[in-house]
Amino acid sequence: MLLDFSILLAVFTVAFVIQFADRRWFVVPLGRLFVIGMLIGATWEVPLYLSGPRFLDNPMWTMGSPYPMHPLVLPVTHSILDGALFLVGLLLVKIASPGKMFETFSRRDLGLLVAYGLIQAAMIEWVALSADAGWQYTMTAWNPGLFWVAGKPFTALPLMIWFAAPIAYYFIALRMSQCPKMVERRQQHCPCTVEA
Repeated sequence: MLLDFSILLAVFTVAFVIQFADRRWFVVPLGRLFVIGMLIGATWEVPLYLSGPRFLDNPMWTMGSPYPMHPLVLPVTHSILDGALFLVGLLLVKIASPGKMFETFSRRDLGLLVAYGLIQAAMIEWVALSADAGWQYTMTAWNPGLFWVAGKPFTALPLMIWFAAPIAYYFIALRMSQCPKMVERRQQHCPCTVEA
């Protein structure tokens, strides 16, 4: 629980710092990018929550210790955290890739975002499995264990989720950037447009 809020605070601090660059770096406003990430995160956080020990006799995941807050806080905070994690991914992609994001399709940006998603998912799962209070997924035929961390299985599900999620996120943001309001916004804030 403390780890969740610590990560969330750190991610929001980074997001706040890059907020000033919103118009220079991103075609789609940063707040919208956060909400998109949060909603995409909810698409797996809510079903995972409903497939947990509170609702099923044979749950898809278990916790090392009971969650210390109201149970509905878990999917909400994790969805917010997912939105923030997407923002950090965008910052890292922006640092590695010149130009504004989402003006046109970029294999490089998409590849970097997917790579970031996989790396951060692996790191978060590693920390959760290492902690006595962390969660662990149940191994199944469709969620095989890849290796063991502190005697607990590191399963494929988080990596599958974070392989697909950045792809969906990227294409939704790219599609949003092509809507007329975003095109107009891009033309208004382009530093290279000079009236003759």
